[in-house]
Amino acid sequence: MLDNRGPIDVRIIVEGASDVESVSKALQDVSLGSEYHITISSIIPTTSLEIAKRAVEGADIVLIAT
Repeated sequence: MLDNRGPIDVRIIVEGASDVESVSKALQDVSLGSEYHITISSIIPTTSLEIAKRAVEGADIVLIAT
């Protein structure tokens, strides 16, 4: 049973800008929020561990797409 916390915050780390575009296009017609209470709050293009750590603070789920 879902509580009233709000949607599950998912952030995706990718290597570069072209990957952001690919992932964004792949998710364009997917409605995770209405069915699964999930929101993709950001797609982060970086290969830096430190940037990735800061960018995902507070996320419920982190996906690393390589």
